[in-house]
Amino acid sequence: MAIFGTGIALQTNTVTSSAHLVWTANSTALAALSPAITVHDVTIINTGSVTVYLGTSSVTAATGLALPSGAQLTYNGYVATTGTTTNDIYGITSSGTTTTEAALATVNANV
Repeated sequence: MAIFGTGIALQTNTVTSSAHLVWTANSTALAALSPAITVHDVTIINTGSVTVYLGTSSVTAATGLALPSGAQLTYNGYVATTGTTTNDIYGITSSGTTTTEAALATVNANV
């Protein structure tokens, strides 16, 4: 699955053993879009060296979806409106630090 790594939607984040934002439709670039648009399908890549666990702002290593080092996840069916924090995706590690890259997995030419 392609990740649109050169577009305005790319978000690179450092994740530690405290929940950190991995993807938001309210990033500076996306929030600046006017009018707001609906975005779909997000790809997240764990570019670091330890497993990241994905979920809501209350994610834990026990409750999150594991994304091992070097792995990629495409969240088909993800929907959010730019400029909002609804459906933000967070990550956490059980220990250590990792890095994630997240971006739109699909582009709708009719937006």
